[in-house]
Amino acid sequence: MKGLLFVFGRTPDLSFFELCALSPASKRIHERVAYLPGESSPEKARQWIARLGGTVKIGELLDEGKLPDPETLSSVVSGSAGYDAFGLSWYGDDAHYPRDLVRKCKEILAGEGRHVRYLLPHDGSVLSSVAIAKQHALDFLLIPSDAGVVFGRTLEVQPFEAWSARDYGRPSADPKSGMLPPKVARMIVNIALGPNPQGKTLLDPFCGMGTILTEAYSLGADVWGGDTSDQAVSASEQNLAYIAGRTGAVRRPWHLFRIDATHISERIPPRSIDAVVTEPYMGPTSFGGRTGAPVENDAGRIKNIVKGLEKLYIGCLRDWQTVVKSGGTVLIALPEYVLGAHTISVKKVIDKCEMLGYTVVTGPIEYSRPQAVVRRKFYIVRRH
Repeated sequence: MKGLLFVFGRTPDLSFFELCALSPASKRIHERVAYLPGESSPEKARQWIARLGGTVKIGELLDEGKLPDPETLSSVVSGSAGYDAFGLSWYGDDAHYPRDLVRKCKEILAGEGRHVRYLLPHDGSVLSSVAIAKQHALDFLLIPSDAGVVFGRTLEVQPFEAWSARDYGRPSADPKSGMLPPKVARMIVNIALGPNPQGKTLLDPFCGMGTILTEAYSLGADVWGGDTSDQAVSASEQNLAYIAGRTGAVRRPWHLFRIDATHISERIPPRSIDAVVTEPYMGPTSFGGRTGAPVENDAGRIKNIVKGLEKLYIGCLRDWQTVVKSGGTVLIALPEYVLGAHTISVKKVIDKCEMLGYTVVTGPIEYSRPQAVVRRKFYIVRRH
């Protein structure tokens, strides 16, 4: 039984949607892990880890059923070259971390004269991608499932240094703008464009610093972007040039202009866009002269903000309908304000999709930073 195991990062639901968009045969076997039957070579794992934004580890399936015995574990360690240490990533309850398995495995290896260092997880019961890469560790994956325990070993970890460079190394960035991280941008671009993005056309009408555009461009898509800010358009230009040089992508023209998102059709040919992927203006991030989560007495102001946002988003969808191809995709983030036990969201936008010429495909898919004042909910709609 061959196959690859995909271990997700901080946004497992969004990460699973991303994987399924590229390979519908994927099956979720755990909140943080999915399985894809088929080839499980290191080369295939490298191809996948280079493409995905939400997957932090990719491993090969070794067995399924009972917890592996110490002899099996030590045999795999002994037969694996190029590692300075080994460790276990247990995706069950921390209290049930299999310490006896580790101890007995170490005893067997010591008895064979192999003094391989054991790498202990620093946080919970899972080895981080950084620790695996920095310590040259062989990482065993143990995942509780309906069939017992899935046993695998990590083949590739997410290239965290390369992603950090894409985020912090780009020439133009504005941390205060609340922009999407590149890895999240990659996820939603993959969801919208599918397995074959080359030659497809993607539009971000609220392009900001160009994070979504740069991820689409690096995958081979043709990109169009607009924003009401000259500064944002200039930043997108610089960041696209940076990513084109860094990734070695074949230099292709991109299209950027200063324009209101509700009038984007004035600059783009009809029925020319395969996918609109965007995080639009989400409203203010401060209330009552303070920065932080809204409180109950902000409810009146937030309801007025939401009415304005609904009007903006509906106007956008109406205009974009003329430039998106029949069957094309719109993937959009919509805001949600949390007031204690109550939420205030932009419900009318989704409710009016049918009359605007779209069918709701999926949503909401939640993505929010822990410190976010406004929660993001991704929705996918398809043009009729």
